[in-house]
Amino acid sequence: MRERSLEVMPDRHRPTWQRTSLFLMATTILLFACANQALAHAVAEGDKGYIQEISGVNLIPFMYLGAKHMATGYDHILFLLGVIFFLYRMKHIALYVTCISTSG
Repeated sequence: MRERSLEVMPDRHRPTWQRTSLFLMATTILLFACANQALAHAVAEGDKGYIQEISGVNLIPFMYLGAKHMATGYDHILFLLGVIFFLYRMKHIALYVTCISTSG
């Protein structure tokens, strides 16, 4: 029998998990490098005054403000599209939401 030699695999034959890991690492580095250029947005001036004056538990008004805030930014809309179209399991949704929440 012919012995197999242990060779280093070329890039095009890397296992899928290695390619995915490299892609995710490169994307993360790119995102951190471009963090200063991100177009973040804040709460509207009228809403800031309302939030500062309000006290106590006000669930419905804050749900409204959150929905309004989510609809005004491209980054939030992309986040919602990612959750709706690409995540199917509750575990994956929880991980995605946690990663996004802790990064901002």
